Amino acid sequence: MVKKLYQNIYVYLIVLLLVADFVTKMIVRLTDLQLNYYPSTIVKALLICFTLFFFLKLGDKKAWTYVVAILVIFLLGLVFDPERQLSLGYINGKFYYFIRHLYFFLLIPILANLSQETWKKIIKILIIFAKVNAIFIVLGLLFDINVFKSYPYTNRFGFNGLLPIQGAGTFYYIFVISIVYYKGFTEYRNFKKINRSTLLDFIILVVAALLLGTKGAYLFLFLLLLADVFFRQERKRLVYFTVGSLTLLFVFFSEKIAINMLKLMDLSTTIYTDNGLITVLLSYRDLLFISAMEYIEINWNAINYLIGGTNFTILKVEIELVDIFLFFGVVGIIIYLFFVKSYLFSKKEAILNIILILIFFIGNFSGNFVSSISNTTFFAFSFLYLKNNFSFNK
Repeated sequence: MVKKLYQNIYVYLIVLLLVADFVTKMIVRLTDLQLNYYPSTIVKALLICFTLFFFLKLGDKKAWTYVVAILVIFLLGLVFDPERQLSLGYINGKFYYFIRHLYFFLLIPILANLSQETWKKIIKILIIFAKVNAIFIVLGLLFDINVFKSYPYTNRFGFNGLLPIQGAGTFYYIFVISIVYYKGFTEYRNFKKINRSTLLDFIILVVAALLLGTKGAYLFLFLLLLADVFFRQERKRLVYFTVGSLTLLFVFFSEKIAINMLKLMDLSTTIYTDNGLITVLLSYRDLLFISAMEYIEINWNAINYLIGGTNFTILKVEIELVDIFLFFGVVGIIIYLFFVKSYLFSKKEAILNIILILIFFIGNFSGNFVSSISNTTFFAFSFLYLKNNFSFNK
């Protein structure tokens, strides 16, 4: 009974999550309703509950080791948090962020038990939604529809269609592009052999990603192009020339590039003149990082560096690795790294590992990757589908 429920429930929950995110977006952007629990919140709670239930039934010894380890670090972090309080609000806030991180450790180990039929259903849903959403992205562009904008009620370029926020759009298209790329492109070193339907899907998804207007999407596509050429070992001179030329252009014209980026993003050029290029590229995260380092220098003791201890309601950098360090310390980072190596890295597929590194690299500087229920869900199903169902090592 458990296994039958396990094979079917995630198909429905994925659909519900996509619909609930869109409905929540409509409520927030088009109405004045202030709800305690939005549709997306309810569906995410269901995802967490079912995942915990299946983990209790299907989790093996190795998975339990990681979950217990991260739980112990969290509890120690509560004890040694310099901002610790006995208030319900403080405890709820700490558990809110912990559950979002814990979900990453619960979901990934149990997905190996999914049948190929279930995998195919879920991936088909993800790709179909991405293509349908591409239509709404184009409609938003053509008719300047505010509700479909990545940055609504501003002049900043970018459209994410039905997806809730710009970060969600970036990650979603990174994941589905990775699926289509790995399934259709790495199997054949000769582009002429690639299935036309797959090629069309890839073009649609890439165009949609370009229209998102986010730096993360652009960087991912650029790095994926470099990885693809390196993997095929073709046209290397062209790649070296292109990368070299772009690097030189960036070095010599960085000021003009930064100012034009700010104009495109509908932001004041004083950001660049006051804080520099890094602040522009990282969207103030470098300044938040400096504030975080100043905070821990004053408030942390030696044990906090090992196990963390901070309240994300007052201190969050949105650089994923830094936030993990703030919340779980050095030990927490080590647990994360071993977990990723154990469950996500492939021993045979180099290109799959490159895609994984690219995703985590973009996720690190975009923030809210492993700490987001939606992003973790879509990532886990997308990446583990490729890892568990394909092998193109040639």
